[in-house]
Amino acid sequence: MALAALCGPEGARSPDVLAQAMARPRPRAVLGVLPLVRRIPGWATFPWGVVDMARLAGLHARWRPLAGTDRLLASLARGEVPLVVVGGWRPRPWAHYAVLAAWDAERGWGFADSLSPSAEIVWRPDDAFRRQWRAFGQLLVTLRAP
Repeated sequence: MALAALCGPEGARSPDVLAQAMARPRPRAVLGVLPLVRRIPGWATFPWGVVDMARLAGLHARWRPLAGTDRLLASLARGEVPLVVVGGWRPRPWAHYAVLAAWDAERGWGFADSLSPSAEIVWRPDDAFRRQWRAFGQLLVTLRAP
């Protein structure tokens, strides 16, 4: 979703094609020696894997753990596309990348969420979002066009 938004239709890939590409480690990407593991198929997509794929698409991309909400707001203000990892550990572990699209003091955090059946912004109250975001280390990936 984020690649399509920043790269246009020609940069968009189907989720299945993207998942297959990410499932293969990129040879000699780490220090020119070690392969870069971007994803464990059927289980986890690493933030550095998302950054790697975005950079291969020509975007500026960064990731950081333990980001604060001040960084989220600054990213939105700069016109970047912030991706956050939300999730929980109980009753069963789950995690999901969501594209942050807006902040509203009354509604909370607004997302363009690939799991939503509609194309409308999905709002999460501030306390629910913070709890779900903390569950996976307040991971933040930021993307922007060159």
